[in-house]
Amino acid sequence: SFDIPSDDPDENPVTLTVSGTGTQTVADITVTDSIGSAYDLQMPFGNLTKGLFMEGVVKITNDGTANLIIGYIALNDPLKLPFEILNDNCSNKVLAPTEHCAFTVSFAPTMTGAFNDSFDIRSNDADENPVTVTVSGTGLSSANNNPPSIPKLVYPVNGQTGLGTTVKFKWEKCTDPDL
Repeated sequence: SFDIPSDDPDENPVTLTVSGTGTQTVADITVTDSIGSAYDLQMPFGNLTKGLFMEGVVKITNDGTANLIIGYIALNDPLKLPFEILNDNCSNKVLAPTEHCAFTVSFAPTMTGAFNDSFDIRSNDADENPVTVTVSGTGLSSANNNPPSIPKLVYPVNGQTGLGTTVKFKWEKCTDPDL
């Protein structure tokens, strides 16, 4: 409260009371990905034949009330092949509240075996710094990729005569031994 003095004989001084509630503005990072559970900070790429690749998107959102300042993604913990960060639109970026950015993580095994790695996302979020995302995947030999069976003609029988001008072919369904 504070007083306002005056020469008013019946209202001297006038006392005013003020109050308020302060709020703290903080940055709050939320990291989601498009592989597996969105919020678990894990990207399990699964089994992939060597020579092929798979990509997943990582999204960073500022759920706070202050600007989120993101450092260089994976600066202190870079991904090793067969994992790679592509299309990085988040490193060294400032996100206003509710803004987001995204980048791609790829898995492209060139040999067989299980692969695991992780990378850090550093920011000015006081209680979540850094956020660590784990990636995993298994490279399979191309020998493990067996071709599907050859389709067999059921109708018309090979060499069949007396068919009309319009013929409807019927094939035996193929099977894939890898599924």
